[in-house]
Amino acid sequence: MVMPMSDKSLEPEIARALLRETLRSERLRTRILFIVLSAILVIGSVAWVTVGPEWIERTTEGRFRWWMPLPVILPFIAHEALVGFVLLDWFLRRGSEPPAATSTRSSRPRPRRR
Repeated sequence: MVMPMSDKSLEPEIARALLRETLRSERLRTRILFIVLSAILVIGSVAWVTVGPEWIERTTEGRFRWWMPLPVILPFIAHEALVGFVLLDWFLRRGSEPPAATSTRSSRPRPRRR
């Protein structure tokens, strides 16, 4: 016969285990995104070099410059690297919980103006 255990004694342990697995899953997700975005940047760069700037300039009528994709994709790569390789590892090493997100919207409805 199985003896019933106190639910209250397991709650903090379960919460810590759930938090740890959530952080590990999020770390894996951010690292995968980092790899995919970096691969897209590398493949695009290789395509730029192999296809040749003449063809790209001809098809875009000179409106496309080599640096144009960088301001779009580099911030995403930097964010995923910072979160996946630094921030989540720091929380996992410390065994602490990340701060909760706060909403910028008020939960109260705004009064209507007339």
